[in-house]
Amino acid sequence: MDRRTTIIMVIDDDPIVLGVVQSRLQAEGFTVVTRQDAVGTLKAIQQFKPDLILLDLHMPGLSGDALAQLIRRSPSAPRSAVVIHSSEDPATLEHAVRTTGALGYIQKSGNESVFIADIHTMLSRRNRVTGDIRPLKSLLKPSGDG
Repeated sequence: MDRRTTIIMVIDDDPIVLGVVQSRLQAEGFTVVTRQDAVGTLKAIQQFKPDLILLDLHMPGLSGDALAQLIRRSPSAPRSAVVIHSSEDPATLEHAVRTTGALGYIQKSGNESVFIADIHTMLSRRNRVTGDIRPLKSLLKPSGDG
């Protein structure tokens, strides 16, 4: 997947985290859309069609795990892979992945190279999952042969 066409949505209530993550991802050539809360997120997903959604677990109002479940069930987000992005311990993050249907998790840390490597891992995982479906979808399209 071409980085210039890869859209990553970052949802986090902390503006400092949003700024740091956005800068790191843009420096890698990704297109980044940020959201500071759950309000309007499903509409933004429909508008921007992100390939990957980095989602904080702990946000005011609608929690990240509840939002992840809404995103997974939303018909407007069929190609978006949700990745939990939190500073929680791995056991908590693994539980969140299982209960929300997220693709995986990336633990918040100050290590930029680990973060970027984790992003590439999640994008590869997403591409394997969606890549398996694409040939089947082409079989379902009408051929136009009358």
